[in-house]
Order: sequence, then C-alpha cells, then structure tokens
Amino acid sequence: MSICKAVVLFLFASLVAAPVNSQTYPSKPVRLLIGNPPGGPSDFSLRGIAQVLGQSMNQSFVVENRIGAGGLIAGDACAKATPDGYTLCMADSFNIALNPVARKSMPYDPERDYAAIIHTGFLPASIWVNAALPANSMAELLELAKAKPDTVNWATFGNASSSDLYVAWLKNVRNISFANIPYKSAQDAWQAVLAGQSNIAVYASRAGLPQMNAGKVKMLAISTDVRMAYVPNVPTLRESGIDVALITWFGIFTAAATPREIVQRLNAEIAKGMFETPGNRDKFIAAQGLEVYGPVAAAPEVFAAFNRSQREMYANLVRIAKIAIE
Repeated sequence: MSICKAVVLFLFASLVAAPVNSQTYPSKPVRLLIGNPPGGPSDFSLRGIAQVLGQSMNQSFVVENRIGAGGLIAGDACAKATPDGYTLCMADSFNIALNPVARKSMPYDPERDYAAIIHTGFLPASIWVNAALPANSMAELLELAKAKPDTVNWATFGNASSSDLYVAWLKNVRNISFANIPYKSAQDAWQAVLAGQSNIAVYASRAGLPQMNAGKVKMLAISTDVRMAYVPNVPTLRESGIDVALITWFGIFTAAATPREIVQRLNAEIAKGMFETPGNRDKFIAAQGLEVYGPVAAAPEVFAAFNRSQREMYANLVRIAKIAIE
C-alpha cells in the first residue's frame, strides 16, 4: 500500500469513527468535578444534574468535590482532562470570568481551555451581618468601618470570591477598610458569622432566611437589580449606594475540543431533565435559591457568548478597583 493511500484511509477512518464515538457516549462512568464542598446550592444542584444524566443516559455520573485554591484545583483538572466528555465540571462566574482578569497567573484559561455546555442558574447573594453588630443598613455598616478601620471583620472565602472583591473595591474606591478574614469556602465564612467569629459575610439570599428569621443574622442588602419578593424591605446594593452588585452564576463545562455532538447532547439532556421537568426544577434549582432567566438552559453557543461578556465586565471592574490577585 502506498503512503498516500494509507494516509487517505486513515483520515477516512477518523472521520467515520468520530460520530460513532459520540453516538455511543457515554460508555463508562463520567466524573463531575466541583471546587465547592458538599452541602451548598451549587453542590446540591450538581448532584441533581448527575442524577438526571444518570437516568437519561443510563450511565453513572459521579460528583467529586475538589476543594481549594478558590476553585482552581477542580478547574485545572477539568481543563486538562482528555476532551472526550468523561470529565465535566461545574464552575461559577468568578472561576470563569473574574479569575482570568484578576489573577496574575492561572494554570489554565477558561475561554481557551473549556467548552461551555449549559448555564444552570443565577444565585443572588446578600450582605449579611451577625445580629450583634450595631449596623442595620449598608450606610451604618460603612460608617462603622470608617470610624474603626480594619476592625470590622469580613469573612471572605478566597481570592477572587465575591466577598473578597467587595472588600477590595470598598478599600480602593471608597477608602473604607475592613479586616479581611479568609475562609476556605462561602459555607465556612457563613458559619463563622453565625457563630459570632466574624461580623460580615456574603451568602446566598434564600439560604440565609431561616437564620435571619431566628434572629441570628441581619440581611443588609441584596445583589439583584431589583428587590426580591421574599424580602421586599431589603434594598439592593445599588439602592444602598454600592456600585458593585455581583450575582454568582453556575454552569457546566468540559475540556475544549470535546466533540460538539457530546456537548450538544449533554446540553439537551440537562435542559430537558432539570429545567423542563417541574419536579427536578423545583428541587434542584428553585429550592436552592437559583434564579432562571436569560442564558440559563440556553444553547452552548449562547452560554459561551455570555461568558465572554461577563469576562469583559469583570476586566473593567478590576481596573477600576485596582485589584490584582497573586
């Protein structure tokens, strides 16, 4: 056989094999990586997705919590996985849009190294304070911090987290200094405020309602553009004079170069099983405080375009706040 003929046959075999591999996917268990610990809204939502995909695709989808480095450990493993659809990951807005423009270096670039699969919801957060703190509004909180610089403790959860960004923005733009107390996760920061070990935390709005109703914490402001019906008397951050209002969002990704057919199938299965099935949508989305609008559950191309626009927004914010993360 001539070399030219062998090359032609190889290329033909490759073209024929690609659709077959996509059609038989998945033929073995699939890993779903997440950088957050078990128990939070993103983790519970991902476990719902794993359940939905396992049922619809007749294969095991196993969630792995790889905690640390602000999500970089899980994110790097996802970016460098074999692009065959057998390693997926859930990442949030800060991993995808903020980290690349705020960090001096990253082991991967989400825009280059990820294939966007589906947006899974927005998670409004609030500024919460321990009930003992003598502040009942953002104005009172900022006045307290001005009077006692670096003494009011803000429990943050890693570089490039929303809490860390608020603290940096207030210091660099408004000249208001809080004591930045880092924790491993938003859940840990929240528990520190509940225990009175720290004064302030950024945490999911709906998730904190039971503790607010029990008198353990106060909600000073919410990150949404409009007030929420479940806390109509709580102003938005913008109403409170804070120009930075960050809403965490989540999405499912896989390694770049994963076959398009696999990405599209995963998108369709998640959209149908999670967002078009009322029981699952109520349990794994709404009950976790996630809001559904805009790019949520849309096509992969829509999600990818949204990611690019978010990255541009954060790049502008980082320049204004003069933020650089080691």
